Amino acid sequence: ANFTFATAPPTPSPTGTPTLSSVPTVTADPIVRIQNALTQRYLWTRWDGGFKGSEDIEPLTNTAITLVKKVCPNDAGYYHNENGLTSSCYLIKWESANGRRLFAKSGSDWNNGVGTTSGKNFNDQIWFIEASVCEEGTASGPCAILRNIVNGRTMYDNENLVVGAAAPTWLFEKTKYKWHLVDSTNGGVVDAAGLE
Repeated sequence: ANFTFATAPPTPSPTGTPTLSSVPTVTADPIVRIQNALTQRYLWTRWDGGFKGSEDIEPLTNTAITLVKKVCPNDAGYYHNENGLTSSCYLIKWESANGRRLFAKSGSDWNNGVGTTSGKNFNDQIWFIEASVCEEGTASGPCAILRNIVNGRTMYDNENLVVGAAAPTWLFEKTKYKWHLVDSTNGGVVDAAGLE
């Protein structure tokens, strides 16, 4: 048998110093427990949608919430855009409860049309978290206000132990509208201004 071998030309040597590309820093979405400054209760959901404030910090671990950063929709008529707000947008998501997400429907008020869902994604599940000053006499640490980007409804927990979302026409200086973002790893209160 006759064999013919051919050799490929040599690979050229690299020239100059190689260019290094920077690796983007990926920050994990924070995992917090959201505690009302007035009632000291935590937002809680059950895997099938039961939604309430809980005095127990870890009933079935369903107070652990991932703040999933989202691109804020730029739709006309949305509360976030109409009011010139620049704060970041988030899904408020319970990973341990079937990935349920907090929502507040437009056209409803108080404890109507607010809850959690594991269904399709809609913009009424996106929230902005606004840093706020806590009132004297409440638990220490910075406070936050949770507002829906579509309709401006604001989460509250009141003296009657009812969790809901009020229309934006109400005054939000009251403590029932203020929340602590409690770090799930060290128990410290996260400053909402630092989420940006």
